[in-house]
Amino acid sequence: MIDKDLKHVYGKYGTLKRKYLEDKGLDWTIADLPSYLHSVDKQAEDMYNVLYAKLSASPQYKRTGEFMEDYRRLTALQHAIEQEILSEIIYTEAV
Repeated sequence: MIDKDLKHVYGKYGTLKRKYLEDKGLDWTIADLPSYLHSVDKQAEDMYNVLYAKLSASPQYKRTGEFMEDYRRLTALQHAIEQEILSEIIYTEAV
């Protein structure tokens, strides 16, 4: 039996996906929404780790030893990864 009063806590990406599905009216189409949203968080975390490892080796994002330049590069790297996660995982129709 499912407890309707039970509050589920999701990470950043699970919450974004839930909001997206609610806005599209698709949240009711997923049988086990909490498990699905937790898996979205896991997928996003895995994707972040893979992309970080891959992109941080790129000359565009390598550290220079100069604080402000390194900070700018790290911010650009995080933004690129965030955009990829949003477009590939969050703002897509659920299966």
